Amino acid sequence: MGSEPNAALQNFYEHRYFRDTALAVVPKEDDFVYAQVLRQLRPYLRPGLKVLDLGCNNGNLSMFIARAGCTVVGIDLAQNAIDSARESAEQLGIQGVTFFRMDFLKEWDEPGAFDLVLCSHVIEHIPDDVGFVRKIGFSLKENGVLLLFVPALSSSLYRTNLLVRGRFPHDDEVGHLRRYTAESVSFVLEQAEFGIRKRVFLDGMLRDWFLLSKTLRVFNRVLGLPVVRRAFNGCDSLMASVAFPATICIHASPLRKTHGDGI
Repeated sequence: MGSEPNAALQNFYEHRYFRDTALAVVPKEDDFVYAQVLRQLRPYLRPGLKVLDLGCNNGNLSMFIARAGCTVVGIDLAQNAIDSARESAEQLGIQGVTFFRMDFLKEWDEPGAFDLVLCSHVIEHIPDDVGFVRKIGFSLKENGVLLLFVPALSSSLYRTNLLVRGRFPHDDEVGHLRRYTAESVSFVLEQAEFGIRKRVFLDGMLRDWFLLSKTLRVFNRVLGLPVVRRAFNGCDSLMASVAFPATICIHASPLRKTHGDGI
């Protein structure tokens, strides 16, 4: 594993992409930043589950999953992210997780290896998103699950920036090639031969602005207080289900038979 990936993309994600390569911490059960992802992820986790974390960054979620007793492989295109993830896991004594630098679409060659694939905010960076998701299907066991998160076109922060500036600088900074509607991400999954189990709209106007707006990040410490966090996330979840969700989460499984037993 880990042969040379696309040099231009690797350079972008190691040097131009905003990335926190400080030592990672394992998210707590009630973590504010990861609250929405953990809520969707947690029901699947059980000891012995084989999990792939695609675009693992510095390994926060990979280590959370490993602490639940799962066997985890974390993959990222950027070597600095993988170096940080490996050092973090070693420093924190996390067992059952391995990290690789890899161009997943080009290099992954093991069929039916995983029960669960977590792919959080990755395919919007990939030119061939259908091919990438199809490769995920190849890597999943029969009845395995893909938990996919993508940025939505309906984001109020995105729309406001388009209206005021004519562009959304954040998307350029992080290398987004596209955003999705519920219909367009569903079409990608259908083209890649996945069946959708569930679709959830996340990150309403409150979380959208507080998590991405650099001006408002100073309030994140206050929002981390348990009472404030619970009230904030409860209101935001309700808002996201009604209008302007910033994230679309899809629970899906490959339609074609692969290998082994899944979730």
